[in-house]
Amino acid sequence: MLPSRANRLAVRIGLTVLALALIPVALVGLSMSRSSEAAERGQLDAQVGLSLQVAVSAIEGALIAEETNVQNAARSSALVDAIRRDNRVDIAHRLPPGTTVTIHGVTIGQRPSVALTRSVVLEIGNRPLAVISSALPLTSAFLSQLGRPLPVAGTTFAVVTRFGKVVVGHDRGSTLPANGDVTLGGTRYRTYSAGLGRVPYRLQALAPERHLQHAVSTERKRLFLIIGLTVFVALALIFALGGSMLTSLRELFRRAEHADTDELTSLPNRRAFKEALTHEIQRAIRYGTPLSLTLFDLDHFKRVNDTHGHPAGDRVLVASARAVERNLRESDVLARVGGEEFAVLLPSTSGDGAVDLAERLRAALQAISPLALDVDEQITASFGVVEFDRNTDDSTGESLVAAADAALYNAKRLGRNRVASTSGAEHGESPSAAYTHRSPRL
Repeated sequence: MLPSRANRLAVRIGLTVLALALIPVALVGLSMSRSSEAAERGQLDAQVGLSLQVAVSAIEGALIAEETNVQNAARSSALVDAIRRDNRVDIAHRLPPGTTVTIHGVTIGQRPSVALTRSVVLEIGNRPLAVISSALPLTSAFLSQLGRPLPVAGTTFAVVTRFGKVVVGHDRGSTLPANGDVTLGGTRYRTYSAGLGRVPYRLQALAPERHLQHAVSTERKRLFLIIGLTVFVALALIFALGGSMLTSLRELFRRAEHADTDELTSLPNRRAFKEALTHEIQRAIRYGTPLSLTLFDLDHFKRVNDTHGHPAGDRVLVASARAVERNLRESDVLARVGGEEFAVLLPSTSGDGAVDLAERLRAALQAISPLALDVDEQITASFGVVEFDRNTDDSTGESLVAAADAALYNAKRLGRNRVASTSGAEHGESPSAAYTHRSPRL
């Protein structure tokens, strides 16, 4: 939770955005005739869906610019020379604005708290040397530029969520379903969402259900006029105080985001994984969908550190994370939960499907070239797989994690480089069945 001062600032900004959004509600309500709830809902779905598509297209266009920025930085001979010399002062001096360099597990440059990034790996021969990244910050101001807010369907507005929790926009800290109904501040909303690539962030729009259930009455029209006057006053206050408030919030968001991310691999850390696990368990219980968890541990990782040093170990960790990411769906959650231990949370996936995926991940890790990482140890991993039992009272996932950890221990006991599940089955180096749950990412 953010400090109370930050909560007050977020609520004030959120209420102002809501007040601004109420103005088009009055205008739309005056011209709307009475129609059935089904017709109203269909029109709302179409309008918000189109607006989300336009907003995501705008974000993709902005990411193309970030891609250009990071490519230009990678072609800068002065910056590349500073990276080769590992002169971090010179690297920081030559970094373009909004760009960071990660070298030997250390990130140089300012990284926004909530952002989409484009990265390029700088290699010397076939050896990764550093990662250059350019970030597109996701802020309330950026959301306003996308939709100001979404100009459709009455009071519809946009937020950014992480694992279902609002991190940018109105009612920050609230938990939202990807699609469905939710009650915020006594008002019931219909939510819509769109993914933002291979990251846990989603762009979501919220529309109040009351506009689907009732035609706009004369009393509401008067209320909209009052709200308009309130918005005018709120805008005057925002213009006077908004600059300092937004600066304070951006800094608090940056710190909160850093606390949930593993600095080396840029994956969610143990804390973020626990939040995601609790959230997905609640969804699995609510909607009756399967949920599986996979824990895997890199075999003999200590030997790599002892023989080649910690920089080599860092390269192995980063390469392993990227190899696994390429085989996951957008909805899957990959997190680094220990030194060389990772967790993969698999919503809507049965135990058999999770075992099939684990076999693919095991093969993907084994396919990494040790020469490219300047090590002589073949990368392998041991996997423990378990499916969540919805009939238990394990709301926090502690029993689920313990079962997956026991299966992982069994895989190591049986000789490592294999997959073990709570069903007692274990799988070695034989080819696995196709993973039918994989879907493309942005």
